[in-house]
Amino acid sequence: MPLAASASSATDDPIILNLQSPADSTDAAGKPLEVASQSGGDGEERFEGRTASGIPFVLFAQSALPVEPSTFLEERAADPNLAEELSALDEIPEEYFPESVPGDGPVTFSRGYSADELAFDAALLQPTFAFAVTPTTASFAWEPIEGATSYLIVRDGEKLADLTASSYSDAGLKAGVLYEYELLGLAADGSTVSSRTMPVETIAATDELTGGGTFVPLTYQPYTTAFTYKTFIADAYVPMDGFVAFTCGQWFDTSRFFGGDNRSWAFPTFAAPWESPHYRTMLFVNVNWDNPAPYDVILEGGIGSTKLYNSSYGLIETKTATFADSNFIDTYKSGSYAQTHWQHSVGNPFCVLGAITYDITVRFYRSGTIEVVGDREPVPHHEAYGRWDNGSGEFWNTMYQDTNDGFICLLGYCTDDPIILNETH
Repeated sequence: MPLAASASSATDDPIILNLQSPADSTDAAGKPLEVASQSGGDGEERFEGRTASGIPFVLFAQSALPVEPSTFLEERAADPNLAEELSALDEIPEEYFPESVPGDGPVTFSRGYSADELAFDAALLQPTFAFAVTPTTASFAWEPIEGATSYLIVRDGEKLADLTASSYSDAGLKAGVLYEYELLGLAADGSTVSSRTMPVETIAATDELTGGGTFVPLTYQPYTTAFTYKTFIADAYVPMDGFVAFTCGQWFDTSRFFGGDNRSWAFPTFAAPWESPHYRTMLFVNVNWDNPAPYDVILEGGIGSTKLYNSSYGLIETKTATFADSNFIDTYKSGSYAQTHWQHSVGNPFCVLGAITYDITVRFYRSGTIEVVGDREPVPHHEAYGRWDNGSGEFWNTMYQDTNDGFICLLGYCTDDPIILNETH
């Protein structure tokens, strides 16, 4: 019998979610849900049925492989004392400089992963997020966010609640309407430490929940999902003042310049990742859910060339760094979940200290969610974009943009920025 919404059954009783065991969620009175069907795979589960009072519901639960604590940023932090030690030398030994190649870049790499290489133990997955809808309510539950002391709930731009609990229910909604929610994790000082953006559609009277998945609150990704992360220097030239010259081992001439990328934020084109290399570094991952491509996951990377100029902006030398100090690990995929872990450290090939450094895990769900968890040293500009497919074609969306806090951050004098974002389309 189809589970269709009706005016008589549409009340404002929300689902009370059990994040650790979604099938044991209850109605507002604490009565068990009557689950008619359960579907999904590793990383995602979908339940549909009725409450004890006959109200139809759809419940969606996500889980993820845990992110182990990392000391990568601390390990890669520059030692300011080293510059002082090296300044006593007439010439800096070559081994102190990062690996590089002469001439123009980009230096690129590409790697494909087959299904056998991507296998993981699904028993290690841990619940992270769940939501449920009825004709007039939406309920959410999530794992507490590190660094967040409260959570701000926003619907269609309107602030609904500021709470300390990691769950929330919204009632009084209209049946069959698409709403956009933001769940923001806030630090004690009010700054945002995490964000989750997602569209949620309530059940309409015409939605027949037959167990066949005819109603999906999120966007099923038919073929691929992709993500790209770039770093760039907004200026055309970076003057080598005394501080930069000192830390770069160029103290003999402070009148020189490094070339920048001379741009602002750059939205990806459909040529990504094979666009013109107007960046310091670029990483790109494509997840093939159901695609005849030879690999289930493909990683692409690029590093732009670094140019050294004299005081008259005449080119002295060009070098291009490599990914020798970066790690690409913990890349896995199942039918509905994928992830990759990037430990990124790329230095200026003319400098003995400092590097563009970040450490992130990127997660993908076939329902249309991309999640990024990690940290960055706040130098230079960083930007990240996700690519989704809504069934009518692929589209990119901005996920993250953060500015350069100053090149002094290359020496580890700045506080690392946390990156915890989640978008669903």
